[in-house]
Amino acid sequence: MKVKLNQAVIRKFRVSKGWTQEKLAEESGVHSRTIQRIENDGVASIQSLNAIAGALDVEPKLLQQIESEMQASAENLNTDDYGQSSGELAALSFKHRQHTKEIAREAERVENWQSYKWPGWAITFIGAFLVVDVILMTQANLSRTVIFQVLLPGVTIGLLLMLVGKYFINLSIRAEREQKLLARLIRTKALG
Repeated sequence: MKVKLNQAVIRKFRVSKGWTQEKLAEESGVHSRTIQRIENDGVASIQSLNAIAGALDVEPKLLQQIESEMQASAENLNTDDYGQSSGELAALSFKHRQHTKEIAREAERVENWQSYKWPGWAITFIGAFLVVDVILMTQANLSRTVIFQVLLPGVTIGLLLMLVGKYFINLSIRAEREQKLLARLIRTKALG
């Protein structure tokens, strides 16, 4: 569904942040050609409107208002119900948005770590198998040459593989703990 927007309002918010159309496209996740089309034609999808409004940190309906309505509402609403100025609210809103982005990045990092669990077990198993296999193969012939050229390198590589596998397993365990802490943090932020 397409909605009609006020190009001047969008342009004014973008310029007030010192952003180019490309920067707005990057921040909103909307293609730069779409931003150009919106600023020229004033028509956008609801998804584009919401993405742009989120990047500009304004209500979507504000982008649909005509410029005189926007100025009147800005003059009448310089403070909120708690006496905070609109500049303070914008700063808080920006901090909140930055904090939300940090939490999202942290959640993504934790999810990536959790994917290490099964490769970690596989690498550990391969390392253990290599150690056992090398010991069994060299058991019949324990000459000095076999010990230094087969047994020690094979066991060393197997043990290193086991350590790497254990490292990946520990990462995934740590990620599970961090995910629980992150969920608790998000819950407390939502309630508080």
